[in-house]
Amino acid sequence: MRTRTVGWLAREAGVSVQTIRYYHRLRILSRPNPVEGKWRIYGEESVFAVRLIKRLQEMGFTLAEIRDLLPSLHDPRELCRKFGTASQRKLIDLERKVRELNKIRSILADTVHSCQANPNLDACQVWAKLETELNAPRRTIQDEAFNSRSHRSDTR
Repeated sequence: MRTRTVGWLAREAGVSVQTIRYYHRLRILSRPNPVEGKWRIYGEESVFAVRLIKRLQEMGFTLAEIRDLLPSLHDPRELCRKFGTASQRKLIDLERKVRELNKIRSILADTVHSCQANPNLDACQVWAKLETELNAPRRTIQDEAFNSRSHRSDTR
């Protein structure tokens, strides 16, 4: 079994030493006792644990959620139950975010099409729709943008 110091663990797992220490403080990664009062020595299970934490973060899990899952690693049934429930919540949240992003994508695509077809701001239907959604009187957003630009040029 290969052993490593915190620096080697960090390099091998693809994180910083500060990240390892942060995981210790949050109690999502166990801190081994120093060997002969000097170095803390980490094994393969620590590399796996850090990589698992990073992968779960990439999947959208918070460190608090990960901390709740990790004790179940030694009980496959409990892990499956907890991870399944947490994954279902993440999936619902992700689907909501995808719907929101698709709405934004549609607005941006409409904006690009509309602005390319008619670059005259007074005729920009997408801009008018945004003003309506924001309950802004016509020209208010443009006036505010104009005033902001004027103010910046005065301060140069």
